[in-house]
Amino acid sequence: MSQGVGDRPFPGGLLLFESLLRKLGTEDYGKLLNGTLSFKDPRVQEVMTWFKGLVDAGAYPKSFATLKLGESHYYFYQKPGALTFPDPSWFTGRAFASPESGGMPANFPLGIMQFPAMDDGKCPTCKTLAVAGSFVMYARGKNKPCAGALLDSMATAGNGDKWMEQVSLQTGLKSDPAKINSSHAEYFAELNARNKGATYFFGTPLLYYRSKCAETYTQVMNNAFPAGLIGVAEAADKMDAACRKGS
Repeated sequence: MSQGVGDRPFPGGLLLFESLLRKLGTEDYGKLLNGTLSFKDPRVQEVMTWFKGLVDAGAYPKSFATLKLGESHYYFYQKPGALTFPDPSWFTGRAFASPESGGMPANFPLGIMQFPAMDDGKCPTCKTLAVAGSFVMYARGKNKPCAGALLDSMATAGNGDKWMEQVSLQTGLKSDPAKINSSHAEYFAELNARNKGATYFFGTPLLYYRSKCAETYTQVMNNAFPAGLIGVAEAADKMDAACRKGS
C-alpha cells in the first residue's frame, strides 16, 4: 500500500479506522471516537489484530514514517511501487493534474475498490463522510446579506458541474453527471457506483479527538502502530489512557 505520514497526522489510521467503522457500525464507532467504548473491546481488538497482520506482512513501505502525502502519490502511480493507495476521494485533486505537475501518467490503469468488509461486521456498507474545506458565513457579521448572496451565487448546480469539469474533485455542490464534460467522467461514474447504497458516518477521528487524545492518535494510530513499532495491546492501552471517558 502506498501510504506515508511524513507530513500528515491522519493517513496511517485511515485503513484501520474505516475497518473499525465497518465492524462496529455507526453507533458503536461513534462511541469509540467519543471515548465511551474501549479500544480493548473484543471487536476492536479483532480488527486491530487483523490490521497488525497486514503491517507484519510488510503492507506499508519502509519509508512510511517519512514519506509525505505528495510523495505517496508518486510512489503509487509514477514509480510505481504499490498496488493500492488508501486515500479519500480528494485523491483526484493531485492525481488528475498533468503528469508534468505530478499527476498520473496517461492511460494509468486506475480502479476503485471498497475498504475491506470485516467478518460479522455491523455495517459493511459504512463509509466516513468528511468535509475537507468549505466557505462559512459569520453569524454576527455586519454584511450577512452580501455574504449570503455570494454563497447563493456559488451554490448552484451549474457551478457544481463546472467545478467537477475543471477541478476534477468531488464537491458538496449539486452537480449533474450527465452535464459534466470531462475526460475523467468515467472515473466519477465509477466512484458514484461504488458509493451507491453506502451508509455514512460523519467525521474523521481528528474531528472528534482533541488535545492529548488527538496527539496520541497522531503518534500511535497514525504512526507507531501502522509502522510496526508497537503491538495491539500497547496501542489500545495508549488510546484508552488518552481518550477513554468514564469507567
